[in-house]
Amino acid sequence: MSTQSGTMSEVAGIPVEDFRLLILSIDAMVSGVLSQVSGSFHGLGMIVASDAAPLPIFQLPAARIDKPKKLESLSTRLARYACDETSLHDGFHILSPELELRLASCYVAAPVPQSEWRPAYLPGISDRVGSRWITAMFASRVLGVTCTVVVNSQWRRHYFVAGEWVDYA
Repeated sequence: MSTQSGTMSEVAGIPVEDFRLLILSIDAMVSGVLSQVSGSFHGLGMIVASDAAPLPIFQLPAARIDKPKKLESLSTRLARYACDETSLHDGFHILSPELELRLASCYVAAPVPQSEWRPAYLPGISDRVGSRWITAMFASRVLGVTCTVVVNSQWRRHYFVAGEWVDYA
């Protein structure tokens, strides 16, 4: 497990192997989402956090009234949310470390780091990152967040921990 800054024994306060298993579980769930998308896939953003209460989030009004369909799995529900046909494609989904959906489709007001803070890897790819990517990077710095995940419209997955892009392979 490494970031652009080097090798670690823990990631987000948990042992590397446990974090690797979490990422593999997230990856499997994302694969399940992508296998079920219908229509135009818009992208997906997720925040894995121990507690949603202190997060700088606001759930989109449409998500408050949307209920899972009978026996609908999490990957099916997220696939339904991730397409242009619904306003629920905007926002991040808040998941527990056990990958249970706590809140769907949330606006995230992640604090912007001070102007002198810059991730080491951004200059070479700055033309390929968007709002969801930057929000995930900033949100991963919030206390209590284990990691954030974004999947872009080309199905590329990006994982962040503590403001760093994480290469888990």
